[in-house]
Amino acid sequence: MTLLPQSEVQHTVHFKGQDITIPPPPATHTFAERQPSKDGPDISVDIEKFGPTERVPLGTIVHARSGDKGSDCNCGFWVRHADEYTWLRNLLTTDKIKQLLGKEYDTSRRPKIEVERFELYNMKGVHFLFVSPPRDPYTRPDTNHTPTAESTGPWCDQHEQRRLPRQELRRVSAKPSR
Repeated sequence: MTLLPQSEVQHTVHFKGQDITIPPPPATHTFAERQPSKDGPDISVDIEKFGPTERVPLGTIVHARSGDKGSDCNCGFWVRHADEYTWLRNLLTTDKIKQLLGKEYDTSRRPKIEVERFELYNMKGVHFLFVSPPRDPYTRPDTNHTPTAESTGPWCDQHEQRRLPRQELRRVSAKPSR
């Protein structure tokens, strides 16, 4: 990752044959290069407290997106409603995502994949970053890649069977068809 001061980047909008220069904002804040990772929510709630459940694919109420950034991969999960977010934050801990990765998260694997977890409160999301250590420049470029981590989101969306709270499932079944 490369961090640049905003004053060093020239922003220009090209619209209808005109170039409009956008000045940098007068006040900015320098953020840490990495944000702190959290293994789970600040306050844990027993998953059983969410009431009766049904076994359905996780993607029934949880949306996911994943991708790779060089040798690292990321996967974000999000929901639409605040009560679903409380449930999601308690379900998707660092230990749970390692379990979902299965053999891909093999503790004997070298180089070892580090899993970082972030909560995105305003988006009702939980985001994971799968960090591979810097690659030895003399190895093949694809030997440090984590394809299972990259595809975790779509796989969970369709296949991971979870016991989901019935109250959230009612919202899904009440949606009008398109």
